[in-house]
Amino acid sequence: MKRWSKEEIKQLRKLYPRTHAKDIAVRLNRSTASVNQKANLLGIKADFPYHRPKHWTKFPIEKYHKLSKTERAYIAGIIDGEGNINITFFSCSRIDHIQLRVSNTSFELINYLEKTLGGSYYLRKNKSKLSHKDLWNWILQGSMPVRTLLTILLPYLIVKKEKAQELLALRKTQWDM
Repeated sequence: MKRWSKEEIKQLRKLYPRTHAKDIAVRLNRSTASVNQKANLLGIKADFPYHRPKHWTKFPIEKYHKLSKTERAYIAGIIDGEGNINITFFSCSRIDHIQLRVSNTSFELINYLEKTLGGSYYLRKNKSKLSHKDLWNWILQGSMPVRTLLTILLPYLIVKKEKAQELLALRKTQWDM
């Protein structure tokens, strides 16, 4: 087990409150358990609780194909307006991290996405401005579920269509989940 450098501890303090331990572990080339243990020893806490349903790793991909045209258009509109498609490359580990995220103040919308498409959601409490509401975030990650969903929604996307095409054109180097 290698020792933690001052730079790694600095990154851990910065990232841990708002980043999954798994993502930090990849970035720092450490195990998730090591990241969580060090954060615990340093007294670093996550800023928000995660809601991870039992089906976290079982994405209802077969349900994606059963979505009606109206549902596909509605979800594409949500992604166009409130969504973010992230593609992160970690050259040290040769893993592509693909993530689809929607942020909104409406829990009902985020809950609809989680129930319909799987994934996970969490609440990000606003600590800076009194006039801003807390923000709910829904996340779908992993090459297979994100690629499958974007392929189905592509004809309905407008604003995020180019980013979705860019992601779908990438050569699959490795499944990230």
